[in-house]
Amino acid sequence: MDNSPQAPQWESNRQSQRREPRENAVRDDVSQDALIGLGKSSIRKNYYADLQRSLTELQRFRDLLDRSNDGILLISFPELEILDCNQAAAYLLEKEDGCAGGCIVLTDVLEPHDIEGLEEFCIRSKDDDSYTWMVRFRRDTDSPVSAEITLRRVQYGDREFLVGTAHDITDRELLTQRLRNSLREKEVMLREIHHRVGNNYQLINSLLALELGFSSSGNVTGSDTGTADDSEATSASFGHRLVRNTIDRVQSMAAIHADLYRAENFDRIAMLPLTQALLHRVIAARVKSTKDIEVSVTGSPIELDMGRAVPVSLMLNELTTNSIEHVYRKQQRMTLNVRWETHEGNVQLKYSDDGPGLPPNLDIRNPGTLGLTLITNLAQQAHANLLYSSQQGAQFILTFSQRP
Repeated sequence: MDNSPQAPQWESNRQSQRREPRENAVRDDVSQDALIGLGKSSIRKNYYADLQRSLTELQRFRDLLDRSNDGILLISFPELEILDCNQAAAYLLEKEDGCAGGCIVLTDVLEPHDIEGLEEFCIRSKDDDSYTWMVRFRRDTDSPVSAEITLRRVQYGDREFLVGTAHDITDRELLTQRLRNSLREKEVMLREIHHRVGNNYQLINSLLALELGFSSSGNVTGSDTGTADDSEATSASFGHRLVRNTIDRVQSMAAIHADLYRAENFDRIAMLPLTQALLHRVIAARVKSTKDIEVSVTGSPIELDMGRAVPVSLMLNELTTNSIEHVYRKQQRMTLNVRWETHEGNVQLKYSDDGPGLPPNLDIRNPGTLGLTLITNLAQQAHANLLYSSQQGAQFILTFSQRP
């Protein structure tokens, strides 16, 4: 019996057995791929590119947030746990490894007096409300950092959060403090200057009063004998009056200086109240009873800088003094009217009394009296145009621009 045909059958079976494991393995791989989604219709082939683009965009957005100079925080509400933040916020909170996971509670890094406003906001706020206030973040190894923080209450799905932005204002506060210190120093210097100016006015008045005392006793300056004829007596009387008027002017200048110094803003001095106070002070200093004197100060609320307010105030002082000397002394009564007006960017000061008026043929450029000469010079100092008339008493109109 020939058994030779059996060998090929055995060899064929052996080859088949060698092939079947590989085919079975391929079939198993295909089944496994289909099962876990990595086959021909898998996520990797259909969605991986889109997912990769989304992740890239998210990373780009995160990089942008981290490059922001302002801190950005995501805070749970109402727990107030800081869930996430960018690098700027991590620096403010002194957390170099970030704030992910709610490891920090916002109230733990704020000063106690900064928490009150936050608690009020949490109680009263509604969705999309915001709150901005100044805080100081407490730090473990460094000095506190000042920041301006804004919180906005938002809702994502069924959860509520606070989205915050924090701007570091530490440098701004340091600069502000330096400016405050500089301003305080200048205020001290200004008070010292004011004090010295006041002392100088007082010294001048004392010297003039001393001169006035000598002239009243007959010891006129320049006379060693103590005797004088009629012409000398007349000269002494004139000198006495001149010194007395000079003392009054110096006292008025000192009072005007004090009034202007008390102004809150040297560049914007309110002239209506200053004029009212000035006229009443001049009258009270020269008249025993003011019941027969009427004063009216009306008009627009004009504000002048110091360079204009000083000469204008001195002019009002001279005009009021002249009215007292030439109107009240003769009539024993007097009405003064002062009005401030504005016309096309210019300021007009109108002053009038109810006396006999100015001398006829008066040349204001060469008036011949000290009072009117001072008025003319002060008008030039204020860069103003001066008009005058004698209709129903002496009238003066001063016109100048509101700003130099």
